[in-house]
Amino acid sequence: MYFVFNATEQIRTLSRHFDTLIRAAVYRPTDVPRFLRQLRGEV
Repeated sequence: MYFVFNATEQIRTLSRHFDTLIRAAVYRPTDVPRFLRQLRGEV
């Protein structure tokens, strides 16, 4: 799947949304392996 943007505002909006998602993340990238091991143990 590809995104095609033809307006600067579309790129700004997507970037802002992505930044917001990253800042709201509960788990940081370094925590993900531990989190996945924990989930595997609960399944």
